[in-house]
Amino acid sequence: MLRIGVTAGADTLTVRNVIRTRVLPWDTIAGFSLRTSLTVTLTDGTTVSCTAVQPASLDAMRRRPGYAARTVENVPGWP
Repeated sequence: MLRIGVTAGADTLTVRNVIRTRVLPWDTIAGFSLRTSLTVTLTDGTTVSCTAVQPASLDAMRRRPGYAARTVENVPGWP
């Protein structure tokens, strides 16, 4: 079974897409943007798409109490 997702840890952000899993140390992440899905911009200028995180998903997480809501609130540029 394929499982896509994004997991935030103390030292890394893990992005699981259909074809590839990327483990990104926080100090390599320059920022985030959100259009049709979440995009992580790395300090070297490359980007990593997070197909599991879409605007509707973030809105739903913000309405739930707990860790996910606190994480979404800490995404730079997210209202």
